[in-house]
Amino acid sequence: MKKQKSKENIEANVQQAHKQPPKWFYLILFAIPILFFVLLEIGLRVFNYGHDFTVFKVVTDYHPDKLFLNPEIPYKYFYGTRSVPSALPDGFDKNKKENAFRVFVLGGSSTAGWPYVPNASFPRQLKRKLELLYPNNTIEVINLGISAINSYTLRDFIPAVLEQNPDLILIYAGHNEYYGALGVGSTVSIGSSRRLVNLYLWLYNFKTTQLLRDAISWIWGLFNKTGEISEASNETLMSQMIGNSLIAFDSEEYKAGIEQFEGNLIDIIEMIRSKNVPVIIGKLTCNLRDQKPFVSIKNDKHPPAEELFNRAKEELSKGNISEAQNLFQLAKEYDALRFRAPQKINDVISEVGQKFNVPVVDIDSAFRQLSPYQLVGYNLTVDHLHPNIDGYRLIAETFYNQMKKSNLLPKGDRANISEAQADSILTANFPFTALDSTLANFSIIVLTGQYPFVPKGTPNYKMLNYKMNSIVDTIAA
Repeated sequence: MKKQKSKENIEANVQQAHKQPPKWFYLILFAIPILFFVLLEIGLRVFNYGHDFTVFKVVTDYHPDKLFLNPEIPYKYFYGTRSVPSALPDGFDKNKKENAFRVFVLGGSSTAGWPYVPNASFPRQLKRKLELLYPNNTIEVINLGISAINSYTLRDFIPAVLEQNPDLILIYAGHNEYYGALGVGSTVSIGSSRRLVNLYLWLYNFKTTQLLRDAISWIWGLFNKTGEISEASNETLMSQMIGNSLIAFDSEEYKAGIEQFEGNLIDIIEMIRSKNVPVIIGKLTCNLRDQKPFVSIKNDKHPPAEELFNRAKEELSKGNISEAQNLFQLAKEYDALRFRAPQKINDVISEVGQKFNVPVVDIDSAFRQLSPYQLVGYNLTVDHLHPNIDGYRLIAETFYNQMKKSNLLPKGDRANISEAQADSILTANFPFTALDSTLANFSIIVLTGQYPFVPKGTPNYKMLNYKMNSIVDTIAA
């Protein structure tokens, strides 16, 4: 009898073991890891771990009513680099005024106004003109330009920008698609998959992701002592960003950069249009006449870039302008170090503008019209692509003209002065000092005296040979 009961108990236990667990058991099993990460994220935020990647925030007690581009935000895109570019302190009202005209300007270093102080940038020059012409409006032109960023950062900014009720968005970007942060040829890269990069940027807003990455970096550092800062730590940000330096014309990497820009730009325009916010895109310009190609490579399909550049110089000296223009353009296109956007980037801007019925301003055409032989050189630039003060003024004027044409100017009463009078007043009262000019000159010397403007490892002879001629030089240095 006892054996029978024991056998029945065993069978009952076996049946119970094979019984399907209740549904709540699976819910708890699924909820445990989620709860763990939620609590971990809350804990990391309470103890202020890592960086706060909120795009806009109050950054000083002196201006509690103003929002600024978060000074920490560049760290989101430049993880692991020795130099991290800064965000410009362009503040705007936390609560938008009824008479406000709010414009956000997105782009890289040319939008930021490098190598000058913010007053010389084209967003600031545009703002001063609008303030003069529309004195009854609160004019807010917020410069979101950051050096060495590309369309990934712009796309990441857009949702936060749209939350701030902009009246207009201006975009001047595209030169950094290859070597800008997270670009296909950049040292700061996680691959060429656009979906993966954009997912990574979204996940990196969470402190848990930052903790995980820091842990991986720490473990990697234990086994890789070569990652310590070396003698190259004085490199410019431009040279630090060069990862896969040689990107041949029409190569897979070349095509990936174009596709990256096109996909992100389409996403950007779709997000902006979904909120019915006007947007204007600027086509890019660069120095064709005076900037020789950085790297020439042999290719069965075309001559080396430097050979084309030299031939262009010869044709120009002979007066063969059309042939010279074509050769200068080809020399830039075949330059294997892609710090100047290929023509295909401008083609994409035109195509996306046409597709979405978005105004496109041809900045390059405006520059060419004011350049000898319609070849942009040092007459309007300071290096391979950054405009000089006249160049930045021209970009501001070109965007302003398109705003006027598209009826996108402020709705307030206009001052009773002509635009010519306004331009004259602005030029006469341009807030730019001799010290500002010298500081900009030093920035240019630092950049163009190092790689890739000179061979890698070459001392910066421009800086070494610079002679101090005034107290302004000494203060700037």
